[in-house]
Amino acid sequence: MERHKVILLFTALDGTILREEDKRYSKGMMYKVLEQINKMQMITHARVRWYLVSPKDEFVVSYLMNEIDKNIFEYNKILCMVQYGSMINKVQGALATQLEDLKTRKYKKIDKRVFAFRKNSSSDPAGKGNLKYVKQWIMMTDDERAGSEVYKIIYAGSSLYEMPTMEYIKKEKHGYVIVPDNAEYKVKKRGTTVTQYPDLQGVAAGLERINKQFEKELKKESKENTVEVV
Repeated sequence: MERHKVILLFTALDGTILREEDKRYSKGMMYKVLEQINKMQMITHARVRWYLVSPKDEFVVSYLMNEIDKNIFEYNKILCMVQYGSMINKVQGALATQLEDLKTRKYKKIDKRVFAFRKNSSSDPAGKGNLKYVKQWIMMTDDERAGSEVYKIIYAGSSLYEMPTMEYIKKEKHGYVIVPDNAEYKVKKRGTTVTQYPDLQGVAAGLERINKQFEKELKKESKENTVEVV
């Protein structure tokens, strides 16, 4: 059975999707990101699966995931109207911190796609959990039984705790690491695609740059295949 190609996109929230100053994101800029995801799917003929990774509590992450899903739904409606593009899947899953108050957790609406881990008392609240779940999502996707294979991996983040995951994706998986301009210097050193723009604008710019790289790679492959046939 032929396996379909999947591009895994992992993005952090604070300082990456959300602005640092007010913890919100621009809807217009989110459409810029979706535009690049759509373009990526059309260039590569692969499906993008999007995951959120954050030390925020599971209720907040659930809310933000559903807000992004609404943006994706609206964007897909536009694609249907213009009859051009490749429909984007809703967010596949997210990593968050478990609510400590069990009573509060019981009555809060938590999305089933959110995986919550207990808050770590150390100075690294999410780094280990972040990498653990990213590895699991990669392994689950690259599964012959599921009929899918990982084609490319992209990680976008700006925080120090994400550095182990960035290193893993860059060195072990030969993936792409987008780092927006608002990140610290140490984090920027881990990036493969460091942009001159902050937070979500930086993610959009990073995806655009990666798309241009994909186009060059695929054109080169196409020329090589043409030469072989001749």
